[in-house]
Amino acid sequence: LPDPEDVSTAELPTAYVISVGVDKYANSAWDLNYASADARLSSETVSARLRAGGGFGRVVTLELVSAHNHDGNGQDEDRASREQIESVLARLGGSEPNAQILAGIAGAEELRPARPGDFVYFFFAGHGLAGRDGQFHLFPSNFGLGSHGREITQDSLQQTLNSDRLARLFRNIQAGNMVLVIDACNSAASVEGGGFKPGPMGSRGLGQLAYDKQMRVLTASQTEGVALESAELRHGVLSYAMFREGLDLGVADYQPTDRLVSFGELLRYAETRVPTLHNEMITGGRIQTDRAAVSMHSDARLKSVGFLQQPALFDFASDSTNRDIEMPILTTEQ
Repeated sequence: LPDPEDVSTAELPTAYVISVGVDKYANSAWDLNYASADARLSSETVSARLRAGGGFGRVVTLELVSAHNHDGNGQDEDRASREQIESVLARLGGSEPNAQILAGIAGAEELRPARPGDFVYFFFAGHGLAGRDGQFHLFPSNFGLGSHGREITQDSLQQTLNSDRLARLFRNIQAGNMVLVIDACNSAASVEGGGFKPGPMGSRGLGQLAYDKQMRVLTASQTEGVALESAELRHGVLSYAMFREGLDLGVADYQPTDRLVSFGELLRYAETRVPTLHNEMITGGRIQTDRAAVSMHSDARLKSVGFLQQPALFDFASDSTNRDIEMPILTTEQ
C-alpha cells in the first residue's frame, strides 16, 4: 500500500468490507441464531482495524443481515437476499445493478467499481450445502420460499447463491487484493438422503477463482450443532477464532509477532485453531475471551457428530505483487 504521508487521502486505495449474515430465512425451518452476530463482529473488527492502519483513503462497510427482532420494539431485518448480495458484488465489478435493490442497504451509495489498488473483503455466515452437482450452495435469506420443512430439492437449489455464480461475480472485480471468508453451517449433516453429503466447502470453482485472482479464500465445514448450541461463545466457531481470538485478543499475531495481524496470519490461525476449539467445545475446557476465561461444558451432541470442523484455505496471494494487508492490534482504550 502507498505511504499515507506521500499521497492525498483521495489518492489512497479504498477498502470494501462486505459482511453477510443470515439468521432469518423465507422458510423459518432453516432459521439460525448467531449468523447475524458473526457478520456484525466481522464487520466491526475488520473495519476498525483497517481504519486504524491508515493505509486507506476510505473504508466502506456494508452489513447485509437478515435477522429476527427479539426485543419486540422494531421490525425484523431482511437485507441478505441473493439479489442484494449479487447487486453489491456486481457494483464492485463495474456493473450498474437495479438501484432499488441497493437502496435499502446502508452504505451502498459509497460503492464504486473496485480499482486495482483497492481491497475487497467479503464474509458470509449462514447455511451452506455441498450438492451432488459438484458445487457449494450458500443460502441467502430468500432461500426456502414456497417450501415447508427442511426439504432440499433441485428446484430449491435454484434459489441459492452457488459457487459458480459467486466465482463469476468475483472475476469481474478488479481489486488487487481480495479475501473471501465463508463461515457456513453445513446443514447437509441434518438432511437425510437426496445424494447430499456434509464436508468442507472445497469447491473446485472457488479454488480456481483463488488461483486466477491470486486471492485468499477461507471456507468452513461447520455442523449445525456448533453454530446453534454454543451458548458460551454465541458465535460460529470460525468467526469466534478469527475475530474474538485472532483480532480482539491478538492471538493471530505470531508470524512474526509485531503488533500487526496480516490477513495471511489471520486466516492461517483460524485454519489451525478451529479444530482444537471445536474439540474443546466437545470435551469441555476454558476458553479465553476478550473479557474473561469462559468454562465450556462438554457437549455430547457435538461429540455425536463424529468429526471435527476443519476449514479449507486457498491462498495464492503470495504470488501477487500486492503485499498482504496488515491490521494493528487495538487496545481497549482505542
